[in-house]
Amino acid sequence: MIKTLQAIGDDCGLVLDGLLLSRLNLRVGSLVEIDVTADGKGLLLTPVEGPGAEDAHRARVREASLRAIERHGTAFRRLAE
Repeated sequence: MIKTLQAIGDDCGLVLDGLLLSRLNLRVGSLVEIDVTADGKGLLLTPVEGPGAEDAHRARVREASLRAIERHGTAFRRLAE
């Protein structure tokens, strides 16, 4: 399936048609996780499902934020000045 990126303000997005949404059991407001493939040439879109899925997502974001702060803390402090 080939889709065209569309402008959304200063960003861009993809419009997912009803058939694709249905096949993935998604609807407006569904949580999805987006990852870059290992080769850096694609995106992997994975529905986030089940009870606690939002909490698990928040935990992953928190962990990634802490790693970024550990790695780039000095740069962040300089930028904040």
